[in-house]
Amino acid sequence: MMPLHGKIPDVPLGPPLEVDTLKLLEHDIGVEEVRRIMLLFRETLNNYRDQISTNLAARDLSQVKRTAHGLKGLCMQFGATHAIELARLLELHADNVEDAKIVLGRFVAEVERVEKFIASWKS
Repeated sequence: MMPLHGKIPDVPLGPPLEVDTLKLLEHDIGVEEVRRIMLLFRETLNNYRDQISTNLAARDLSQVKRTAHGLKGLCMQFGATHAIELARLLELHADNVEDAKIVLGRFVAEVERVEKFIASWKS
């Protein structure tokens, strides 16, 4: 994949988490369990963000891509469509540190949006 040299494509802004997915989970496992796993999801997102940031600082782009792949799978479980696309961009286009930093900046903003959504979630 060719470096994007700062020309990172825009990713459509979807909901932080898919409400229908969360409601199905609530039906299947209960409101309290969904709340618990949403908090775990938030913590794990922050861990992935920190791992990617550390790997970028070390200029380890292959590890950035591997971490982004795992992040993408995690986000799919919750229907975090915007975060999925940002992880996909990192996985596919982290061929240079500058491009990866741009996408990471977008992902940091998305983690903040997810955190606000989780804090305000009422089934």
